[in-house]
Amino acid sequence: MPSIRKILFGLLAIFTVVIVVGAGWLWQVAGVYGFNTVLRRGGTYWTDMKPDDDRLSASMRLALSPVVPAVMPGPLVWQEPEPGFEVAELPVLADGREVDRIFLSRVDPARFRFVTHNAAAGDKGIDEWEKALPNAVLIVNGSYFDKHGRPDTPFISEGIAMGPQQYDARAGAFTADKDTAEIRDLSHQDWQTAFAGASNAMVPIRS
Repeated sequence: MPSIRKILFGLLAIFTVVIVVGAGWLWQVAGVYGFNTVLRRGGTYWTDMKPDDDRLSASMRLALSPVVPAVMPGPLVWQEPEPGFEVAELPVLADGREVDRIFLSRVDPARFRFVTHNAAAGDKGIDEWEKALPNAVLIVNGSYFDKHGRPDTPFISEGIAMGPQQYDARAGAFTADKDTAEIRDLSHQDWQTAFAGASNAMVPIRS
């Protein structure tokens, strides 16, 4: 009996050491963002998949197939749940059948403000943002974040600059102030110039 107890205590000690070392490593690598990622979503990992893997959606398997059929848009009908805010669903048809659906929104910047937010602690998903922003008519989640949950691209939130100071952006930037919102072309200007005067802005991650 004492031997079994020693073995159990030994295993418990090893398990405790593993937990402590693992927690220390996670804190060192990603801080509180890493803990929230594990606790809320179980962590993130990559695994290899074949183009016809059943874990992929039907539309993804079709897109990765050797021969992709002709794709056409289905009927599009806009609805206006609030003045200046319109929504629609665009069916994607391949060989006459729907394989995907794109959700679209149109927002009048004269009636609504566009605001960019960041939760570096990793403690907010869409549900939490809905509670934090009860008056928002549209919330879109982004994924342009580093391993500490901070913006991985240039970013302005309510006048506060975040993200890297040096970044090679050549496609476009989203900028907004109290009266306007637009996509700026970066093929002939840098993102710093595009950001000038914006109270909220972000650069999509480069491809």
